Amino acid sequence: MKSSAEQFDEESVVASLRVGLSERSLGEPQHIERVRRQRRQSSFVARYRVVFPNGEQEDLWAKVLHANPAKEDLKRRLIIRDYDLNCRVYQAFSGDSRFRVPPPLFSFPEQRLIVTRHTPGVRLHDKLLAVPRFARRADVGDDLMHSFRACGQWLRRFQETTDDYYPGAAAGEKPPPKRDIHRLADMTLERITALLDTHYKPLLRCDWEGVRAYVARQCEQAETLNGRTCAVHGDFFPGNLLLDGDGVVGLDFVSAGWGEPLFDLSYFVFQVETWAQRSVGRQHRQLIDAFLKGYDPTLSYVGFWSASPVLRLLFVNYRVARLLSLVPKRPTTWHRRISRHCQIYAAIRDLQKALPA
Repeated sequence: MKSSAEQFDEESVVASLRVGLSERSLGEPQHIERVRRQRRQSSFVARYRVVFPNGEQEDLWAKVLHANPAKEDLKRRLIIRDYDLNCRVYQAFSGDSRFRVPPPLFSFPEQRLIVTRHTPGVRLHDKLLAVPRFARRADVGDDLMHSFRACGQWLRRFQETTDDYYPGAAAGEKPPPKRDIHRLADMTLERITALLDTHYKPLLRCDWEGVRAYVARQCEQAETLNGRTCAVHGDFFPGNLLLDGDGVVGLDFVSAGWGEPLFDLSYFVFQVETWAQRSVGRQHRQLIDAFLKGYDPTLSYVGFWSASPVLRLLFVNYRVARLLSLVPKRPTTWHRRISRHCQIYAAIRDLQKALPA
């Protein structure tokens, strides 16, 4: 049974839609019909078809964060940052059909609600799922390669648009904690501690003291770099990218922050690597390379994770996070345990490759 925090209050959402549309002189809707609803980890998203008295119709998306009485102020600020960043990028991308975000309409932070116009397209994640298992390069296709390259270009444009900017700035919000090398190192060490506190510790055969020392060295080396800051999407992966012809639409800024530009770039690469382990063997290399070339023609997937102290630290952080996600939180079936054990060994092997001999 779902908790009250995870229940979708349809009546409240529809009432907010009516108020928001009327207040912004978009017209008093005659009829509002829900077309689709999806539950996500931290929110509900629903597509509504709005019919106006003159017969015109418009499709909207409403996103409602799950309620949490202990975190209501945080949820409110997340909505403010999400909407603020969406508005800024929408204005900056205006007039360029290649790079887009959903047109923002309004938000009600106290109701944890944000509303945007519907944008047609196909998620990049869905295009990946259509690739045959154990695909050959010919099965991947030029269209998918082009899509990955375009997504790299979108990220580059997004970061240029938000250079030295943090989500919520235009709304008068204080800056959220900066996502920099120190926060990344602390997060990695905390995850290692949490991982070794699990009952899976006997399986996690690795030189963890060596990993901790490696994290400290990379952090020290990165301190000498004077990198720029920009907005960080925070969940930049194929599921949050929509493809419409030659255009790319970036979705869902609720996890947005600000800090190191390599966070989003590396997270996308890591997510495609994770997908490839479950699906298509080695053909992901060409796709990631196309994405990186779109972002910066000088980049290559070969040697990507060792190119800088920040990327080396991110590599460790993602592998530790993957290990932590593989530890089951409740009893599971024997075949799932075997699958998890295989994935754990693979993740540890990847992690050990990063460490100096």
